[in-house]
This record gives sequence, C-alpha cells and structure tokens, in this order.
Amino acid sequence: NACFDWWTLPPTNKDPYSTNLCQDVAVFLLIVSLVRQGYANLLVVTDSADLAAQVGSWARNEPVRVVVAVRGKGAWRRLIRLYTPSGVIKACLTTIYGSLVSPRYRPDSRSSDGLVVVLSLVYPSSFHGEHSGDYQDVYFGPLVDYLEKSGRQALVIGIMRGPFGSLAGKLRRVRTRVPVIPVEGFLTASDIIWCSFHALRVFAKGVRIKGELRIEGVDIGVLVRRLFTEASRSGSPFVNFQVYRAGLRLAQNFAVERCIYPHENRTWENMLILAMRQVYGKTRIIGYQHSAIAPSHLHFFLEDGEAGVTPLPDVLLTTGDFTQEWLAREGGYLPGVVQAACGLRQRGPRAAQPPPKAKERGNTLLVALGNPVLEDYVGTVKLLESALSGSNNRHVVIRPHPTNPVSIQGAIDAAALSDKLVCSMSRGDVRDALGEADVVIYASSTVGIEAASFGLPTICLDLGKGLDTDPMWGWDEFKWRADSPYTLVQALEEIEGLSKEKFQALSLRAQAFAHAYLLPVSDKRIARFLEV
Repeated sequence: NACFDWWTLPPTNKDPYSTNLCQDVAVFLLIVSLVRQGYANLLVVTDSADLAAQVGSWARNEPVRVVVAVRGKGAWRRLIRLYTPSGVIKACLTTIYGSLVSPRYRPDSRSSDGLVVVLSLVYPSSFHGEHSGDYQDVYFGPLVDYLEKSGRQALVIGIMRGPFGSLAGKLRRVRTRVPVIPVEGFLTASDIIWCSFHALRVFAKGVRIKGELRIEGVDIGVLVRRLFTEASRSGSPFVNFQVYRAGLRLAQNFAVERCIYPHENRTWENMLILAMRQVYGKTRIIGYQHSAIAPSHLHFFLEDGEAGVTPLPDVLLTTGDFTQEWLAREGGYLPGVVQAACGLRQRGPRAAQPPPKAKERGNTLLVALGNPVLEDYVGTVKLLESALSGSNNRHVVIRPHPTNPVSIQGAIDAAALSDKLVCSMSRGDVRDALGEADVVIYASSTVGIEAASFGLPTICLDLGKGLDTDPMWGWDEFKWRADSPYTLVQALEEIEGLSKEKFQALSLRAQAFAHAYLLPVSDKRIARFLEV
C-alpha cells in the first residue's frame, strides 16, 4: 500500500498504542476462538464501537446470534468528523495562526558550512522559567549545545506540543546561536493552500486498502477500514503535509548537509524524509532511537520487505550497544544502518550510590509508570494495594511521566481509588527520586534502566497486556518480574534476602548493563551525529 498519501495516515506507523486496532484485533480473535471452542453464551464488556461492528459483521456469515448493546461515545462528534472536513479546517486555521506568530529563519551568512538541521519536539518543559530565554531540547539537548560551541551552521526545527502562542513567544525570547524555529515558520501562503487542497483530496478520496485483511483466515476488514477511514478524514494528513512542505522549503533554499530527528517511525518523520530526498540528494538523514524500547514497540521492527519501501533514515543511531545489537539483529533494517551513539536524554547518578543496608532494601519503593493509560495505572495501584496493604514499614512513591499532564492526572486519579495504599507523588528530577529509593518497580517505563544505572534492584510489573512492555527485555540478572500481588511480595522478599556480597555483585552488573544500554554522553559520541 506504500504511496505518498499512505504515509500521511497515522495507522501506518504500526504503534500499537496510538490506536485501538491492536487491542481490538486481539479481542476479536479471542471472541472467534471461544465461539469456535463451543462456548454457547458469551458476554463481552467493551466500549469499542469498532469491535462491536467487526463482531456483528463476522457473525452474519456464522451460525451465531449477536446482540450489540455498545453505544459509541461522542456519536455526534464522530459523525461530524467523518462527514465534514472539520478536522482539515481546524488544522488549517491552526497553521495559519502558527505561521503568523512564528519567528522566521535568518541564516548566518558568515558560515560556509552546510546546514545541520535538527528536527525535534518543543514542549513547555523545554524552557526554564516563564520568561526565560533558556531553551533545553528535550531529545537532543547535549547535541544542540555541542553544535552551538562548534560554530557549525545549525538550526532546530520545532514541532510544537503545547499552547502554540505561549511556546512561540518563548521561542522569540531564545537567545542562542542555534535558532529554534517552528515548522510553521517555514510555510508560505501557497504552502498552506497546497496542504489544504491535498488534505481535502485525501478526505474525499479516502483510502482503498490493497491485499487481504485476514489473520489466520479470520477477516478483520471492518476494524482496519474503519480506522483508516477516520484517519483519512481527520486533520492528521494536513499536519503531515505541512511537515513535507516545510522540508521542501528548507531543502530548496539551503544546502542541508544532514538532517537529524528522533526516530519512532511516525508519519511526520516519513514526510520529512520524502521531502529531503526529493530536493537535495546529498542530505544525510540521521534518525535517533532516543529512549528505551521494548518488544511491544512494533513501530521499531520491520517485516520482510518493509525496509525497501518505508521512508527510513540513512543511519539509525541508538542510545547504546544493547539496543544497537537488538535492532540490528531483529529490527529488519538493512546491514550497517543501525549504529550506536549515546543516551542524550539520560543523565547518570550524581555520585556512586552505596548499596542499601539489608534492613532498608525494601523500605522506599519507587513506582515508575509509563504509558498514560488510566486502566493500567488503576491496575498498578490495585496490585500494589493488595501486595502491600499489610506492610506498614514501606514507603510507596509513585512517579508518573513528569512532563505529561495526562500521566500526572492519571496517576493522581488512580491513587485516589485506593483506601489502603498510602503513597506520595514524585515529579522532580528522577535522580533525586532514585537517590532516595531502595527498590524501583516499573511498568512500561525507562526509569527501570536509570535505576539499574544507580545499581538498584528493579521489579518489572506485567499487567497482562499481551505485548511485552519491558524495555530491559532479555536481561534478568538484577531484575524481577511480577504479575500478581503474590509474585510482587515474593520478589521483594528475595531482594531483602540477598547477602551483602551478592547484592553488591549484582548491583555492579546492573550498572554495567545500564552503561551498555545508555552509553554516557561525550564529545566523541556526540560527534557521531555529524560524522556517520
């Protein structure tokens, strides 16, 4: 199905958490399996109207009677979204506003070097203080600092994630040698008209998916078609088209030597790569695997033949040797594409942490939460409540993603549902939280790796999601897994029972593992972004 319009549609990124497709397909196949095993009566509790439609469609060709009682949330909003170009209009108006208030790029005429472009995401947390001109890039902070000191002609293009007016105002106050310009700052009126026309064309035309939509002979076409229909009629194609046009403008007007971006196989990444390769063939495109990955991150793994058609970088740099070896071995990339660099986003412990004393090893439990899914947060809190409600000597500290408001609020709401679990929240510097922790319990979070760098024991919570969300998959020397209150208590007891010598030996191994996963930042390793 690979084509220009295809890469603008969010479902093509294969991220199992960005849509409900993965979950709905798994549940649907389970329903089919149970019915075929002879279950005469089956009650499925769900709020997915897409799943209900798929089951109803399947049952019409089976000797099965289905009663659908699901009422889709926001039916009127869904009808407006599907049958009016409201998403395109909203995205267009937002872009017009962004183009008017964004700063523009003025290159340094004194430099004769080719331009180094870093495309990144800009959050409110990228700035220190409300009126400060201090910008710290969330993904590439040390690299941007390195470029500023090196004298290279460089530019950061920002995709705004937050209140546009506020963020654009802060960018205007940034006083660094490397300018930070929003994507909208490169667009002209003709670009916005072009994006509007093509987004409306995708809205009207839709997408006709080629090939069979079956898994093990079971037709899942309703789920797939409904998802792609919504995607084609949303504002997403417009947003991705504007990244494409901004990339064209940049490549047409400047000799871009290399373009560096955080790689997650997102749709805007594909459009950026297509634009850069269309105009200036000499641009070296560098993707960066900036954070921990797990087997559940399907968007990092390619099937046979995908690497030949998917817009991919020339080089994919990883945070360290562990992920480089993993992706090179199982990622499906062409030989030599995946190479190791360093962990730009992670900072090590301020000082070597002495091993906790035996009696204190389970006193302070830091619980790190990953994907901001309220269901997962509630499940984590309930599991902790069942395991620890009778233990008065343990202090539970819950750490949601500190820059994600949804994650923070979800953690607060989940904690409020517990009557027995007494806990506090951690939102500051992760190193401070780790410095106080005795054991780190994590669910789908990179904090587990940072805990290993402190030499701390970790426990990975398995919440029964089907896909393995453990970023330290394949390493178990100083890590335990728990999928129930019993196994969690058992893991804590095993940690407390370790001798001092055994604990210290495992602590050193954990630090060595974390070092290989997140290679420390150095000028030599940062230079790889400019040399590979």
